[in-house]
Amino acid sequence: MMSTTPAPTPTQVIISEAAEGLDSVSSSEPSGIIGGVRAKLLKNSTCHAERLQIDPRLVPLVPDRKQKICGEMRSIKEIAGAIPNLEAFFEAVGLRKDPKFFKIDADGRLFIIDGCREAYGQGENFFEAAMRQSCIWYRDEHGQVRSLQREALYVINERTAEGGAVKALELTDFAKSVIPIMTSRLLRASLGEKGELTGELTGEYPTINEGLMDASSRTWVLDDSSDHLALIGGFSIEWEELNICKSSPDHCSENLGSRGLLEVNLDFTPFLVDNGALCDESD
Repeated sequence: MMSTTPAPTPTQVIISEAAEGLDSVSSSEPSGIIGGVRAKLLKNSTCHAERLQIDPRLVPLVPDRKQKICGEMRSIKEIAGAIPNLEAFFEAVGLRKDPKFFKIDADGRLFIIDGCREAYGQGENFFEAAMRQSCIWYRDEHGQVRSLQREALYVINERTAEGGAVKALELTDFAKSVIPIMTSRLLRASLGEKGELTGELTGEYPTINEGLMDASSRTWVLDDSSDHLALIGGFSIEWEELNICKSSPDHCSENLGSRGLLEVNLDFTPFLVDNGALCDESD
């Protein structure tokens, strides 16, 4: 049995309905109709943002109701204000394909996922996909936001494991020394306590994909127990079920790509520091 995907929030429904309106309009229709639907989508987002007094660009990227975080109920305005650096956040979101709000956990981490129907970046092996999808944002000694990617973030080393030596991604010494404010990576899934796939798949990827994603493609997935174990996930239309299997990290295929996740460490201390996400009530 797979986990249940949370019902869409009212904001997501508004945006989804408007987007469906765009998709349903054929290219032969007058441009005024398409413009009207786009205007409706923008108006709905902007009006909602004005009610919340937050940057309109944040509407599809944050929840539309209060959340219990670290034992305290936080408003949408507080959540928006707790994003550590708005400019870096939008830059990071721009690396996602069709970015979509996933969840906020009880520890105050905001998760943004790729909302696209199929995996992308086909033809990459596990290491290439993980390198492309991975990034750490941190503050340097002067408080400026910096990022680490590819060889500055990971090295590929050989590690002794059951059955012999295996290649594994490991953080560089410098990457281990920084405190991330945001992290981008592949999605995760669980192999279970014995390291074997079971009938009840758990983790981010099974939660996100319940038949709406990766039906024509397959995606690289991280094993929850270790960053160097490579899994491949996808949805089987024929069997109407999600499939996840172990794979050699060197494997590559024309229909095997990846999808990623952005993890943002919200900072509520102090909330009064303006990160640019909030709108002046007098505007």
